[in-house]
Amino acid sequence: MTDIELELEDENESSSVPETVNSQGTIFANNIKIEQQNIEPILTKKELYAWYLYAFACEVYSVVSLSSFIPLILEQFASEQGVLNINHEIACKNSTELRTFEEVRCVVNIFGLWVDTASFSLYTFSFSVILQAITAISIGATADHGAMRKTLLISFALVGSVSAMLFLLVTPPMFLLVAIIAIIGNVCFGASFVCFNGFLPVLTRNHQDVRKISDKVKLHIADKSKLSNDQQPFYLDDDNISDQSTTRLLNLDNNSDDTLYNLLNELATTKEKISTHISARGFASGYFGGIILLGICFIIAFILHSSVFSLQIGVFLSGTWWFLFSLLVAKWLQPRPGPPLFLGDGRKIRWFDYVVYAWKQLWKTIIQAKKLEMTFKFLIAWFFISDGYTTISSVALLFAKTTLQVPA
Repeated sequence: MTDIELELEDENESSSVPETVNSQGTIFANNIKIEQQNIEPILTKKELYAWYLYAFACEVYSVVSLSSFIPLILEQFASEQGVLNINHEIACKNSTELRTFEEVRCVVNIFGLWVDTASFSLYTFSFSVILQAITAISIGATADHGAMRKTLLISFALVGSVSAMLFLLVTPPMFLLVAIIAIIGNVCFGASFVCFNGFLPVLTRNHQDVRKISDKVKLHIADKSKLSNDQQPFYLDDDNISDQSTTRLLNLDNNSDDTLYNLLNELATTKEKISTHISARGFASGYFGGIILLGICFIIAFILHSSVFSLQIGVFLSGTWWFLFSLLVAKWLQPRPGPPLFLGDGRKIRWFDYVVYAWKQLWKTIIQAKKLEMTFKFLIAWFFISDGYTTISSVALLFAKTTLQVPA
């Protein structure tokens, strides 16, 4: 397959199910059957566009609010409540020394500690990143297992968008509350993206081109099983055709199964191409939405003479944008539940078990890091690069405002 075909079925059309699949979800091949667990519907255009739409909805919060407006709002609010570092009796807003002496800075009292107003925004985002990481790890298993992926996605989207809309109501004396709201919004944004990315492999494996090849693999395995008189049943998942099953089948005789190898290679290649294509379009739609709203907010800021209130309106609009488009995502995106979480002891799974399982998996990954040394190094490098890029964009704005005295 050289080209990626993304001509998906409309929702009102019946899904094209291969003739070898009956209504009970069983594939037959020469009286050998493979039970398919949790048969999922073929990906439709509406569902794929709903996934794109969430990127279009939430990325505006990152582009407009997190990267541009919230750092300036936090610094401005803190400055209006701050005092000079050389004399805590003089309010920053009543002093002209800040423009004259470089060593004179504006500080604000945070729970007994004097913090530079420009650093106040950075401390806020640093703390939010820590909470974001903890939250993202904790919900990782829930996003992959069970039926909570869509619920978590929409829940975090609604909470995060509402927190952004609250910026329209805050005032400078509430600068600590503003920081808390910003932290909530950032954490929800990051957590929702974990669930958003969790849909990508699900959508990929249910794309009609991938499903056609995976069905061919299952039928071939069924034929191979019959020829070898292997009576052990196979339970093959569309997302991960068992390596043990295919390896065992390939080793049933001395002759290698070139057909199966070719099918598995074609399946992996097709998955990769379609996943890359869908992912690229999703992120492109997100940044496109961010640029649109950022342009609108610049116009509003120009009309209102770059006042802090104009920045608050921008954050409010990003939250409203995020909220409204998320409602459409909630309507059109299918839940697509993942495989159930099995703990091995037979007891009922509680929400806390998902959290514990996620952290255990993280620890196992760290322990096995030596086996994937280059991958582990890449992830560490990416962490510093991505966090550094975000920090630079925020620091640049704060530096321009506080040191270079550039208007908002």
